[in-house]
Amino acid sequence: MINESIFRFLSKAQFLVLIVIYFWMGIANVAGTPAENINDLVMHAAGYFIAMFSGFCAFHSIKRFWYLLIGLWLFSLMIELIQYYLPWRSFSVSDLIANLGGLLGGYVLILLFKVHLLKIIEKISSQSTKA
Repeated sequence: MINESIFRFLSKAQFLVLIVIYFWMGIANVAGTPAENINDLVMHAAGYFIAMFSGFCAFHSIKRFWYLLIGLWLFSLMIELIQYYLPWRSFSVSDLIANLGGLLGGYVLILLFKVHLLKIIEKISSQSTKA
């Protein structure tokens, strides 16, 4: 169906799109919208939990997995620092802790199931290169 280089490009592109969406959501003016009323900390943790899986799918590597964890947490710190300077947003230590909780949760789950996840990614990759 699609060759391996296209599959690798798409797996990295989905991670880049996720980062762009998170950045936009992090600096958007959501005051007075339904997004403001959603449980903020659960959303932060769930979002960064998903980001860990997205990054794992994009890079398929356990060897440098700490870099992904640290990089995503630094990304969340950058967004919080930008929010400090935006009049419609605010810096929140609890958001940073929720982000870290989601990242660590995703990290632990991936480590527990890494063999199975790598087999799934390999199977999807090999199926996409057939045909």
